[in-house]
Amino acid sequence: MNVKVININQQNQHPILKHCQTMCEYSVFVNTVRKWKGVDTQNGFQKAIEECIANNILKDYLKRKTREVLNMLLAEYDYEADIAVQRAEEREIAFAEGEERGSYQKAIETAKLMCRHNYPIAEICTMTGLSQEEIESV
Repeated sequence: MNVKVININQQNQHPILKHCQTMCEYSVFVNTVRKWKGVDTQNGFQKAIEECIANNILKDYLKRKTREVLNMLLAEYDYEADIAVQRAEEREIAFAEGEERGSYQKAIETAKLMCRHNYPIAEICTMTGLSQEEIESV
């Protein structure tokens, strides 16, 4: 199955926006929502809907479905915020895991060096935090 994706942002001026009034108005609506979301984080979605109704952009639909559209916008906003938080948490976890691996690798390298200089295994364990089995395996 092939699916063609069309970017309907106004600045891209896709021909479909000239041939389909509803699609054109939807594009204006999305642009208005983005504008207001950046200006007023508390009431931006509501103001975007009000502006579009006042300017005859999806007017009939927005008047009938204001609450549904507002809920959808809030849900989408929450989803985007949730995804951003998840990504930040994943980066923190990856960074911590990388640090942990790096510390372990450094301890192994130190243990190898100490073994080459004939340090007692008990002392290597104390200095590196590695177990006797880990040291014997290097």
